[in-house]
Amino acid sequence: MIDHNLLERLRESKNLLAFSGGVDSTALFFALIDDAIDFDCAIVNYHTRENSDLEAAYAKELCDRYDKRLYTLDAKLGESAIEASARKIRYDFFETIVADHGYGNLITAHQLNDWLEWFLMQTCKGAGFFELSGMRHIEDRGRYRLIRPLLSTSRDEIEGFINNRKIKVFLDISNGSRRFLRNRFRIDFAAPLMRLSKEGIKRTFLALQNDRARFETTDTQIKIERLTVIYTNAIDAIRKADLALKNLGVLSSWKERAKLNAQKNFVAARKIAVCFSLEAIWIAPYEKAAPTKKFRERCRIMSVPPHIRPYLFNASIDLDLIDIFLRRNSTAADRPDRP
Repeated sequence: MIDHNLLERLRESKNLLAFSGGVDSTALFFALIDDAIDFDCAIVNYHTRENSDLEAAYAKELCDRYDKRLYTLDAKLGESAIEASARKIRYDFFETIVADHGYGNLITAHQLNDWLEWFLMQTCKGAGFFELSGMRHIEDRGRYRLIRPLLSTSRDEIEGFINNRKIKVFLDISNGSRRFLRNRFRIDFAAPLMRLSKEGIKRTFLALQNDRARFETTDTQIKIERLTVIYTNAIDAIRKADLALKNLGVLSSWKERAKLNAQKNFVAARKIAVCFSLEAIWIAPYEKAAPTKKFRERCRIMSVPPHIRPYLFNASIDLDLIDIFLRRNSTAADRPDRP
């Protein structure tokens, strides 16, 4: 059931599975075992449903049975923006575990139906090519890779796997509630489309992934610790900048995205500096520091924006690495001479 092109990636690094006890993540749990992939699990208990505690107990039962380490978080949601709040809590938790315990891959159970729902929602927001092609089997998140092994597998195929194996799962009754926007997209649009043309939808999404790969080049950005520098002439520079913000825990507001598209400097969520120079977009934690005169002069020569310099100094970032990156991507016509 897992895309076999991903098995090597999963075997070459330490894996953390985002688990819920539902159909998709439970099927993925057993599929990973079938393919002899080593992994541990993490689950968030929001205590919002009658089965929440039972799902957490089931996660422990499975992990004990198959000798997997389990990380758990008890969380409570507010009254508004429940979906966005739950997602932030969930990924903040996963990313903390990844950082603290050295996991190279975070595995999620997103599948083909999810992909279509997400695509339709992005379409209705007025998305461009890079947003529409944004959900992928593998995403580089800087300190780890996000891997979706079931992304080309439909929900009915996953349910067939579960039923044939007689595997215990918990059904989330909130998935049928029209209170949530995503559920309305699922019920009214995505589910009928999947029934109508599952294979055609799958081919379309794979074609989008392949087309995007042709546009992207790995040498148009550099990541060092929590710094990202993106060469501004890259065709997807703004999209990469938005993703870099997300990787640092900031979901851009529409005002911040407008500033990003207009290439205006700003501080996102009062904690991440986004700055533009002649050659690059610079993204790093917004900090204070008192750099040495030598360091300040080197930054001036390299056109490092002032809001970025304190983090580079505090984190002891090697400026030579950034300079080499900028020189490689620049031309003599669009950069000042450097010593």
